[in-house]
Amino acid sequence: MGRVRTICYYAVATHLGGGERSLLDLLRGLKKKPELGYNPWVLLPKADGPLVEHLVSIGVDYDVLPLPKAFFEMSRGAPLVAFQQGLKSVPGMGIYLTKLILLLRRKKPALIHTNAIKCHALAAVVGPSSGVPVLWHLRDILPNGPTLWTLRALQRASQVRVIANSRATADSYLKDAQIARGIQIPRFLKEVEVPIVYNGLDPEKFQRLPNRKFHELFKVPNETPMVGILGVLARWKGHVEFIEMAARLIRSGSQARFVIIGDEIYDTVGENGYGSQLRDQVRKLGIQDRVLFTGFTHDPAEAINGLDILVHASIKPEPFGRVVIEALACGVAVVACAAGGVLEIIQDKECGLLYTPGDVEEMAEKVALLEADLSERMKLAENGRMRFLEKFTFDRYTQAVAQQYDKF
Repeated sequence: MGRVRTICYYAVATHLGGGERSLLDLLRGLKKKPELGYNPWVLLPKADGPLVEHLVSIGVDYDVLPLPKAFFEMSRGAPLVAFQQGLKSVPGMGIYLTKLILLLRRKKPALIHTNAIKCHALAAVVGPSSGVPVLWHLRDILPNGPTLWTLRALQRASQVRVIANSRATADSYLKDAQIARGIQIPRFLKEVEVPIVYNGLDPEKFQRLPNRKFHELFKVPNETPMVGILGVLARWKGHVEFIEMAARLIRSGSQARFVIIGDEIYDTVGENGYGSQLRDQVRKLGIQDRVLFTGFTHDPAEAINGLDILVHASIKPEPFGRVVIEALACGVAVVACAAGGVLEIIQDKECGLLYTPGDVEEMAEKVALLEADLSERMKLAENGRMRFLEKFTFDRYTQAVAQQYDKF
């Protein structure tokens, strides 16, 4: 093995959303494959949170450099508040960026790998000053507007390289954008190569190990279908639509039980109180005896294996759809939105069923079909596991990212 190079993974959160779980998968992969020649080091905005616990458990070094509070809590979901917080954060950001440059000069990583929008922007600013090249790992589908335009301008000015977690994410970054008064972004800002690197899972950790934990919690027979949604409680993830779908099925005579797995984890202001709103919705619909809120899960594989059908309900295009490949890996039938990166994962009627995003009636129809047809559920589950093994494994993911590092 040749010289080992240190990669700085610049993260903006210490919770465990899909992006953070995928980052952990990559770090585990690099630790298990020292022959690839890359040593991970993580830069965090705070010293607590489940991400920190996992870094300690897998033996990955990290440093903490606190972000100014106002900047840390900015949310794209609340643009006016974000603008106000941005103004408040200006004085502290100068000090923060200076400390960041000094830390990078001292640590001398071979590369900064960023995992979120705020980190993309900050790394593009400090990379040239610290003498460290930057690789953005795009995990967000951004609408046309100031955020997208600013990122592309920063990327071009700083000569940052880019990879994306799906073709849908890459296309959203590369598509023609327009700013105020219909002025198009200059062509030179659009000429960017964006390799696609799909996320991957460990097939030993995510496999078919069915359990009846939710049946025990509901105190219902094992043959009662369990239908669940797993993910952070964020407005665009479609929990409202999932609950409406559950109410519709219950009114039509379904015997299924419905499980909402996840919690509010974001440090930003845009999602505060969303969990309480969802519980209120369930109470108003009178279905609280048929819907279970589990809270955050440390083991998504175990939770998914307690389901018969997993529903992906996002009302906006999903950049990738990690929970979808988790369900495929666990051999659980999937009903998913036909948009974004999910279209690169699910082959409709072969390894899952697709429906129009936001269409509660169509979602209910697809779930009802699988509730009534065990053989169809089993077919989709078996084909899904095969699809996962072909395209979305841990080893493929790690190797593909390492190949991008090799270009620096």
